[in-house]
Amino acid sequence: MTQAGCVAAGSHGRERSEILRGVYLVERILGIDIPTPPGNVQPLDVQLNIDKNLRRLPPREHVEAHSSVNTCAVCHQRIDPLGFVWDQYDMFGRLRRDKEGKLAAAKTDGKLPDKTPFADIDEFRKRLIEPLADASPTPRFTDAFSRRLYAYVLGRSLDHGDEAHLKSIHAAAKKVEGGLRDLLTAMVLSKPFREK
Repeated sequence: MTQAGCVAAGSHGRERSEILRGVYLVERILGIDIPTPPGNVQPLDVQLNIDKNLRRLPPREHVEAHSSVNTCAVCHQRIDPLGFVWDQYDMFGRLRRDKEGKLAAAKTDGKLPDKTPFADIDEFRKRLIEPLADASPTPRFTDAFSRRLYAYVLGRSLDHGDEAHLKSIHAAAKKVEGGLRDLLTAMVLSKPFREK
């Protein structure tokens, strides 16, 4: 989670972007798809050109101002609480420093989409390997990762009928050692894969 490549993947090439980082974490790490913004929503850079005062705000207040627009708020409720988890890193994944070379202060607390709070990147990582809140024994990251991998293995999007197969895949992998090899083996032995 703190390797430069992972942090940089959640940014764009010119500057840090808390919103892009939040989208990256929600989609790639938690496996939740975010719909594309409605056509009537102005992107953040357009809002910045219209209202020059937004540039003077600290990043958190800037994002809150953008997210206060009703059409934006629906998606931003899931994105923004994660967008600051990498606040101590610049767009290249390096620790941010002030002009004197000291580590810059960063406020990295937030909430997962299910409202589970975290204080910093370390607690965020711990939350990713905890079981899901809905009494599922599968950790958040394992669930998201296995869903993406299973969709790739099957060559199609998953549907509701795949839930039972995923549960049996997790159980089969856990019976062995529970590693990636065991997970992949259980996937290729599953009925949907063998009968596709």
